[in-house]
Amino acid sequence: MLNDIKKILKINTEVEELFISKGLKKHLIKHKHYSVLKYFDKIEDIVNNPDYIGRNPNEGKTSFECVKILDKNLLVAVKLDLKKSYFYVASFYEITDSKLKKMLKSGRLKKLELDK
Repeated sequence: MLNDIKKILKINTEVEELFISKGLKKHLIKHKHYSVLKYFDKIEDIVNNPDYIGRNPNEGKTSFECVKILDKNLLVAVKLDLKKSYFYVASFYEITDSKLKKMLKSGRLKKLELDK
């Protein structure tokens, strides 16, 4: 799926590895993202099976976002570490329905539709 996301978002890199730091949980707690801690073990699945993908306009062209709708709207922010040649999960948090709609309306996110 990572290759599909890179192709759709025009991220030009051969990197295919996704790294989830052991320190990510501490980061989530520090930034008060408590509501997503119960989904921590689902991060890789969210990136591999997102409902929506897109880019944060304030980030570079080598980062992307994946959103999965479960009982909450979960956003995984992923960045590319060019020096170490891997993608890493930079953050993970819940977004409201209104935030999701705003992100879709602005074009920041789009529904992931793959040809099967």
